[in-house]
Amino acid sequence: FTTLSEKMTPEDNFNFINSLLSRIGPVVRDHGGFIDKYIGDAVMALFPGSPRDAVRAAIGMQEEVVRLNEHRTGQGYEPVAIGVGIHAGELMLGVVGEAMRYDGTVISDAVNVASRIESLTKKLGSQILVTEAVREHLGGEFGLRFMGRLRVKGKSIKTPVYEVFDSEAEEVSKRKQADRAPFEAAVELFEGRGYAQAAEAFRILAERNPGDRAAEIYLTASLRARAKTNAA
Repeated sequence: FTTLSEKMTPEDNFNFINSLLSRIGPVVRDHGGFIDKYIGDAVMALFPGSPRDAVRAAIGMQEEVVRLNEHRTGQGYEPVAIGVGIHAGELMLGVVGEAMRYDGTVISDAVNVASRIESLTKKLGSQILVTEAVREHLGGEFGLRFMGRLRVKGKSIKTPVYEVFDSEAEEVSKRKQADRAPFEAAVELFEGRGYAQAAEAFRILAERNPGDRAAEIYLTASLRARAKTNAA
């Protein structure tokens, strides 16, 4: 959004954000959730029923973005992409502020983790990321793969993160499902500092599925880590 906003007038920025949010809001409600607040171009949504509802909504959001991009490209505008981070946990919904200004909000460590997971979508090239706390509720309904134990800002212990790839293009999604085991093995190699082996594994995966951005990102990271290790 920051890159796009630099090219737009303030009015265009508002029009763009409202166009996006007008598509996202109904998806959240259709899956049993509600929007707690808007944060610029971001949305904080809560799903009191089940984490499955949140994942289904995330997939629906990505489908809406595809339709939005069809409209945008038809009008000569750049396509956009969104990332969704999902975590499950306890929280408290209440009111904060003072006599002249107050607002409803949620306060919880779970909310902070969800925000941090969302920020990892760019780093990993993923559309939807979820935590272990979410994965435990999903069963076999969704296409999932382990993305690594990642350090989340504000946490001393690394957090296991998983990618939901059902919203990806059909060819990419099918290939990710077929290559799930070798991908997860390559992630384990990377985390075990077997950078040379990991690089080779991710190279094969990236060549087999050019749409797998995470494999390309991990390949680059493996090569850099190997070079750094060799130099040391």
